[in-house]
Amino acid sequence: MKCEELAAVRVEVTGKEYQSAILKSILEEMSKFASGLLTSAQMFAPSTKVDPDILLDNISEEADRLTARRKHDKSAKGRGQQGGAQDKALATTGEGGRCKQKGKCHNCGKLGHWARECRS
Repeated sequence: MKCEELAAVRVEVTGKEYQSAILKSILEEMSKFASGLLTSAQMFAPSTKVDPDILLDNISEEADRLTARRKHDKSAKGRGQQGGAQDKALATTGEGGRCKQKGKCHNCGKLGHWARECRS
């Protein structure tokens, strides 16, 4: 559609330029998906070329699937009593499981240290 809009205002864009612009504008997550598709296609049929329109259709479908999955994950987050406990546990640990703050000791029940650091 954009190519047709540009042509309507007398801007000439070659098919190769158009395809290049579209592929460069794809988000990193989708470019990894596209790279996987192209690699698979190359492995199974090395002599055939992938139609860019079909590639873009597949990328659009994957983007729609990811959007739906994210919406589902957001709506499922925090449901039930376990959700709050998990969120609290995740908040106390950073990446790689390193502690950001001290919690409640499971040994003596006091705040400020973990059971493995308990003196009692």
